[in-house]
Amino acid sequence: MSGEESQFSYGVTAMHVNQNVGTSGTLSGNYRSVSSSLMASASTGKSYRSASAGMSGTVVGHSGGLTFTPYTSDTFALVEAKGAEGAKVSSYPGVRIDSHGYAVVPYLNPYQMNDISIDPKGIPAQTELESTNQKSAPYSGAVVKMKYDTRQGTAVLINVTWKGEPVPFGAEVLDSQGNRVGSTGQGGQIYTRATRDHDRLQVKWTETQPIQCQVSYQLMPVAAGRTAPLLQQFNRLCE
Repeated sequence: MSGEESQFSYGVTAMHVNQNVGTSGTLSGNYRSVSSSLMASASTGKSYRSASAGMSGTVVGHSGGLTFTPYTSDTFALVEAKGAEGAKVSSYPGVRIDSHGYAVVPYLNPYQMNDISIDPKGIPAQTELESTNQKSAPYSGAVVKMKYDTRQGTAVLINVTWKGEPVPFGAEVLDSQGNRVGSTGQGGQIYTRATRDHDRLQVKWTETQPIQCQVSYQLMPVAAGRTAPLLQQFNRLCE
């Protein structure tokens, strides 16, 4: 086998027999794409020639469309991870999240716990998986759906101070629409995924009484033709 994920394989056989039978040979090859497996072979010998080709795979229809796999199996997992295009899923060569955010994992063991993991290496920089591993014990012949939540946007780390001190650990952080986007970490740090070029975040916590302040950010522009940084970092006052 050859290829980054052993997607190519071939075989060559030859035979020579006396007594007027002569020499014969067979050449075969297999290629596994992300959607199907392709096979071809050709044989030749004294007084004959033959050739054949074939294709196999599985297509799974679901609410999000159609998802293809080169494998055939009785029991599958349909993995959903929006925005994680290109991520490898479990240990099967060629199983990756497609451009629509789906992948099909074959050969699940029915009535047993199966680990389904996603390797985040290689996914777009604007996407972050909130979890990379789940378990499922499907019925025989089932297609189980497993959804992996993702966060999309530019990674932002803000060091926030209030009245000269870091904002307390665990303070709740909301965006300008009132959506919870995280909480403060050690040293008053806020880590979030920015889906807008600028926003005003609300930070809430309680000491002897409820306290609330606001912190603004503006993403740094990226010049045309330049790659956006994986993380943008700011120091801000909470007012």
